[in-house]
Amino acid sequence: LLYANHGRITPGQWKNLKGYVEGGGGFVPVHCASWCFGNEPGFDQLVGGRFASHKTGTFTAKVIDPKHPAMAGVKEFEAWDETYKHRNHNKKDRQVLMVREVAEKGDNITELEPWTWVRTQGKGRVFYTASGHDERVWGQSAFHQLLKAGILWSVGDARKQSYEKFIAARAPLKYEKRGDIANYERRPEPLPYQFPLSARDSMDYTQAPVGFRLELFASEPDVINPIGLAWDERGRLWVAETVDYPNEMTPNRVGNDKIKILEDTDGDGKCDKVTVFAEGLNIPTSLTFSRGGVIVAHVPDFLFLKDTDGDDKADVREVLTTGWGTSDTHAGPSNLRYGFDNWIWGTVGYSGFRGEVGGIALAFKPYSL
Repeated sequence: LLYANHGRITPGQWKNLKGYVEGGGGFVPVHCASWCFGNEPGFDQLVGGRFASHKTGTFTAKVIDPKHPAMAGVKEFEAWDETYKHRNHNKKDRQVLMVREVAEKGDNITELEPWTWVRTQGKGRVFYTASGHDERVWGQSAFHQLLKAGILWSVGDARKQSYEKFIAARAPLKYEKRGDIANYERRPEPLPYQFPLSARDSMDYTQAPVGFRLELFASEPDVINPIGLAWDERGRLWVAETVDYPNEMTPNRVGNDKIKILEDTDGDGKCDKVTVFAEGLNIPTSLTFSRGGVIVAHVPDFLFLKDTDGDDKADVREVLTTGWGTSDTHAGPSNLRYGFDNWIWGTVGYSGFRGEVGGIALAFKPYSL
C-alpha cells in the first residue's frame, strides 16, 4: 500500500516494484500515491492514471460496478475530500468501479471522473482509489471497508482464501456493555468491555513483522500482568509482574507484586521453571541488570536487588535513588536499559522526578527546584 508524496523513484526501485506486481504481487496506491514518481512514466501506466489537479468539496463517489469482488461490502459514503482529476489514463486491463460526478458550476471536471479502479498487469493486481485526503475520509468505516475489499482483491484469490480461513478459525471476540468503562475520548458511548482470550487465542490477533513468528513461552498462571522484561546471559526471562497496577498503590510501598525468573530447562522453547526472585513489591514498572543484580523502578525509589548465595532469591535490597513522582502510575519511570556507555537509560512521563543525585538537586518536569 502506498499513501505518500514521493516525487522520484530510482531505476532499481522501479524495477523492483514493477517486477513485484508483474510477478503476482498486490499493489494498492491510495489518493496522493497517483502523484508519486513523476520521473517514471511507467508508474502512471501501472497505477492506471496520474493525478492532474484538484479543488475541494463534500461529495459522494458513485459505485458503478457493485458486483466486482473489490467492491464486496462497499457502500457509497459522503465526505469532504480533494476533488481529484486525473491524466495519463491507462485503460488497458483497467476496470473503473467508482466515479465522481460533476458537482456544480466551477468544478474541475465536465464529465464523469474515474475515482476508484482496478488493473491487472502481468500476474499482479492493482487497486486504486482517489479518496483519502485526511481524517474526514479515513475516519469513516465505509472507507475502511473500501480499502479492505481492495486489499483482499489485490492480494489474489489464494491469499484471500487463506486469510478468510484464518479469520474464520480464530476464537471470536466477545463484548459486554458495562457502566464502569472509562470514556476519555468522549465517544457517544463508552467502548464495551472485551472479555479476555487465552494466551494461545490472543496470538491469532497479534500481527508480527514480516519474517517473524510468535511462539508462546509462558502464560498464566506462571506469569500475570507482566510490565517489564529482561533476558539474562543464561537465556532466562526476568519479569516484573504487577497485579497491583495501576490503581493499588500502597502508602508503605508493600504490595502483591513480584520479580520472577522464567526458565526453559529442557530446550523446547517453553518456560518450565519459575522462581520468585523478589516479592512484596508494589507496582514495579521496569528492570534492568547491573553489578550482578537488577535495578528496579519502584517509585518513589530505584531499588537494587541482588542474590548473593546462589538460590535465585534477592537477599540484598538497596535504595539507589529516590524522588520519582507518584502522582500517576501511568506516567512514572519505565523502559530501563543498560547502555553500551555503562549508563542506565530510561524514560519517565509527566509524574517526573525531584530529588538528589550525587548530592546535587535535580528535577524533571513538571517539577521545579
